[in-house]
Amino acid sequence: MILQEQHCELCDHSRKDLVRGVFCGLANEKPQFVDTCADVEHGDALKQKIIEKETNHRYLNFEKSAVWRGVIQYAIIGAFFLIGGIVFLIKLWDYGYVATLPFAIIGIGMFLLPKAIAGWRHHNYLISKARQDLETLKKVLELYHVEYQIQMEVCTGRHDNEVKFQLTGKKRGRIFIQEKGARNFDH
Repeated sequence: MILQEQHCELCDHSRKDLVRGVFCGLANEKPQFVDTCADVEHGDALKQKIIEKETNHRYLNFEKSAVWRGVIQYAIIGAFFLIGGIVFLIKLWDYGYVATLPFAIIGIGMFLLPKAIAGWRHHNYLISKARQDLETLKKVLELYHVEYQIQMEVCTGRHDNEVKFQLTGKKRGRIFIQEKGARNFDH
């Protein structure tokens, strides 16, 4: 379901307020249209939303390999601590000793194993949300006969990554947006 505020977020007339949320700057009230707004003005707001949603989605997909590396690293280190703690506990038990150190080592391993999965699950949630935001954006634009093409390239750096993009937007077949630029993402 597409909310009226989702139309307004793409319009240059929209305003935001902590009390009222998103509202129309022309009527100075909440949106009250059915299906589409006759006064919609697609310009900078639309351009920024497209760039934000598309680059965010692309960067999250690019980041998958780093997330999987983290999952594997946490899983290996957690398993190492868990198995090492168990082996240490068994060796101490064989010599007739019981100590808290092996239990602490096992605890560290048990703490790290779920942490491996948590990072992966959070990343999957972010990708799912980004995909859903893109689908909603495209559905709203479809109502106004707006389509766009965006070419992107992820450039990796030592401390940050950059997504370079070239955006072309068409409304009823006529080009009304052309933008070229880059957006930075920190590690």
